[in-house]
Amino acid sequence: MTPPVAPRVSRPAPPPTVATYTQSTAERLLHAIGADPRFTEAVFGDLAEEYALRATRDGLAAARWWYSCEVLRSGPHFLRSWIRYASRYERARLTAVLGGLALTSLVILIALLTRNGPPTHISAGTADVVIVNNEKTVRLPVQVFDAAGHLLKNNDVRFHWIGGARIPISASGRVTCKEPGDADVRVSLGSLSRDVQLHCRPIRELMGGIGGDFGDFVAGDLPTKLSISATGTDGKPVDLIALSAQVQDSEVASLDGLNLQPKAPGTTEISLWAGDQWTSNYIRVYKRGASPEALRVGEGFASVVRLHGGDMQRWSIPYGRRYDVSLAPMTADTGDARRYDNQDAPSGQSGRRELSLAIINANCMTMGSQRYMCVSLNHSELLVRAPSDAPQTAEFAGHLAVFRLDN
Repeated sequence: MTPPVAPRVSRPAPPPTVATYTQSTAERLLHAIGADPRFTEAVFGDLAEEYALRATRDGLAAARWWYSCEVLRSGPHFLRSWIRYASRYERARLTAVLGGLALTSLVILIALLTRNGPPTHISAGTADVVIVNNEKTVRLPVQVFDAAGHLLKNNDVRFHWIGGARIPISASGRVTCKEPGDADVRVSLGSLSRDVQLHCRPIRELMGGIGGDFGDFVAGDLPTKLSISATGTDGKPVDLIALSAQVQDSEVASLDGLNLQPKAPGTTEISLWAGDQWTSNYIRVYKRGASPEALRVGEGFASVVRLHGGDMQRWSIPYGRRYDVSLAPMTADTGDARRYDNQDAPSGQSGRRELSLAIINANCMTMGSQRYMCVSLNHSELLVRAPSDAPQTAEFAGHLAVFRLDN
């Protein structure tokens, strides 16, 4: 007798694992940001049923593609539902989450853009020319860049002498200039290399100014070029100077290279550096005016005085005030005026002639050539004279500056 055979019971296949995970995660995310649970469950329930049918009929790949397209197409409906249903707290939480994601993305993007690449370029000095004005040992200025122009560390750069004067230079680029000389130096980093011209010009004394001296300017005038000179360790003038200059108060004056631009009335300091040497001095910028009578404490005025032979110009000064007064002759070399020279002098006289400054009825102390510090008395006056023995056709010019000091 044959034993009975148990009938086979067919069990439905479980839904795909991927669909279950995706559905559960998406629903939990929508609930967390405040979407309507009933609307969410209805939409995802319909999508799950249709997904199961398409997976059996068309295969998993086609079903997943359809499912993704339907989720994207349902986005506007979920957004509208969220706007109606979400509370203020849930909206604020979503805004914070989105802001955090945006900030994180921005930080990652900036990090990728600013990431340094391998070195591709070496730069030394200006156009591969380095001027050293120091007597003390210094390291040659070198910069290393990657292809994007990012500045890299240059600790591994190496230097060695390849020609010219035997100037001591270490492998790390430290050089000592005891006397003038020119040398060729090779700068290398791995497979990169660059040849640099080194000019040793050690400076023992630095001098700078405008026409040999700093002084007085008028606000709004054209720029004036600083004249710089230096003496080397050998006692000779230095022909190459790597100069740095700075104006203490940029509202009074500014520097463009070596061109000084007076901007507004006031006093400021000009500082100059070259090698181990430093020098500085003060300048005054005056407002343009016609008379010193109305000056207040700390104010000044400047004027170009032009006179012919034998002429004189005068200004009254109020009683009991203290002034710094100066007159700087203007020469034909600068194109400002003709000077009365030897060839114009009367017979038997010689020497260059120029305007002269005098202060009458005042207590004055001489501060330099045609510069005085004075306390005015009754009926004090400033006088500027042209040489009385010069012909009337001769023209003289000078720069008169008056600054009122504290009483």
